[in-house]
Amino acid sequence: MSNASGGETTTSPSVMFTSAAGRSLFATLLISFATFNIRGLGSCDDPDDIHSKREQLGTDCLRYGIDICAIQETKVVKPDSCSLSNGYKLVLFEQKNGRHYGLGFVISPRFIDYVVCWNSISDRVSFLDLELPTKSGKLIKCRVVNVYGPHKKLAENNQQLLINFYSQVRDALNVPANVEIFVLGDFNSKLGKMTVSDK
Repeated sequence: MSNASGGETTTSPSVMFTSAAGRSLFATLLISFATFNIRGLGSCDDPDDIHSKREQLGTDCLRYGIDICAIQETKVVKPDSCSLSNGYKLVLFEQKNGRHYGLGFVISPRFIDYVVCWNSISDRVSFLDLELPTKSGKLIKCRVVNVYGPHKKLAENNQQLLINFYSQVRDALNVPANVEIFVLGDFNSKLGKMTVSDK
């Protein structure tokens, strides 16, 4: 799906799950996830500009009912976090190796209070940790991993880049067994039949 920000969005239906922390009907949660390669997010020079690309991102998340949106290719170098005018929180991670990548999250108001931390492993891998309370008072621990894989040409010219990327993904997935894991992002994969140029 494309939207006003100019990129492409992939949304998943609301994910329904019941954790081992409380297997009852009341422990069931609905979370709507999305991932979005935004192809540049611009600056926040005028935070009051409701038409800025950052504000439009929050508007799109609200329109589609998204709770957690993983964003890639922000092209933002310095880390930042801010509240958007509709209550969504925008988190942007630092880029250490250039300006062409960049990761972040957009978090809905109903989940902000349950965020434990966010962290960047590299320019291509980051994660968000949440603890969600159940009716029984127990906590469901979740990790949302955001990835931006190297495209084919980069990987062919630098095999170590691909090795490092999947090593970083494994690091992000290295959590205790009682943590629910969700992987979002842009793996730069190709699906479908190979063409002559792909062979």
